[in-house]
Amino acid sequence: MNKTLDELRKEIDSIDNEIMNCILKRFEIVKWIKEYKENNKMNIVDLKRKEEKKLQFMKFFEEHWFSKNIWEKIYDVLHYFSVNYQLEK
Repeated sequence: MNKTLDELRKEIDSIDNEIMNCILKRFEIVKWIKEYKENNKMNIVDLKRKEEKKLQFMKFFEEHWFSKNIWEKIYDVLHYFSVNYQLEK
């Protein structure tokens, strides 16, 4: 690799911005899901879906040679904040 440290950091900065925008977009959708669930008197947490998505998430990253434990924690944090957002009044 012939890139300088500054070039690599700029790439990381760009990726970080993409991640932040994706998280923001995700929470916009969570807002709509919250409204849907409230209007249809549904439970906030769907445990079956939570486990399915968590396994999918971990499997994807494990297949790409990343530690399953790290990505499991990241998923748990995303899910935790999504649920808490939905529980807020």
